[in-house]
Amino acid sequence: MGTPDAAENPFNLLGVPETFALDPSLLRDALLRAGMRWHPDRFALDAPSDRRAAEERMALMNSAYATLADPLSRAEALLNLRGSPFERGTDRVSCPAVLMAMLELKEEVAEALASGSAARIEAVRSELSVQSTRCTEALAEACAAWETAGAPEAHAGTVHARLAEAAYVRRTAEDLARSEVVA
Repeated sequence: MGTPDAAENPFNLLGVPETFALDPSLLRDALLRAGMRWHPDRFALDAPSDRRAAEERMALMNSAYATLADPLSRAEALLNLRGSPFERGTDRVSCPAVLMAMLELKEEVAEALASGSAARIEAVRSELSVQSTRCTEALAEACAAWETAGAPEAHAGTVHARLAEAAYVRRTAEDLARSEVVA
């Protein structure tokens, strides 16, 4: 696999280091610099093709920022750049204990919604928040260990597992939020 060009690499687009432990202020500053250079308003008096090019470039910058600002998307981008793409789906979570805990979480969500109890729904939402934080911290630890080892593909499995767990918890929280809107 060749080195991705800047359009495929959100880190290169924004000129920030390719690491999971990305300083949020560095990322924010990079987007501000990009905006100062590529914001379409700076091209208001230029030819329409130049304005379109600036709009497209700024859209790429905003997309890169959104990818890198989110820890799960950032981990997925790192895996992709290192030739170990993340495959979505709950079947990617291989730890039986984690699968059981996730199944229990899904059941708690369903029971809380069925009960109609605002207190019970809030308790589940709170538990999902705790689980999300725990999974994101575990993902950060896995990425740090992987990067310290030189990011070998052979050691990407732990990052994949932690990312799958974090993604599952996020989807469960999103399902709860959507169900509340419908109810």
